[in-house]
Amino acid sequence: MPISFKELMETYELASMGSSAYGEQVLPRDFDDVSDMFDRRGAYGRFKQLLTRRRALQQWYDFEQQATERALREWCELNSIVLAD
Repeated sequence: MPISFKELMETYELASMGSSAYGEQVLPRDFDDVSDMFDRRGAYGRFKQLLTRRRALQQWYDFEQQATERALREWCELNSIVLAD
């Protein structure tokens, strides 16, 4: 049964997991705030505002892209889908 991209993202919880992991690595002093953000609606916007204040937004975009690619590649491998690079 095919899975949609949205379902894939939700399955891997990429937004909240990635944000939490990134916050822990790059913004350790803000880690509790980042974790709390994702308990409420509008979390991604608040997270990006924090990143802008900390001058870490581009680093986030790079991290997010790499994490998404890793998760997609893992999912493809688990589902026997061969990717053409």
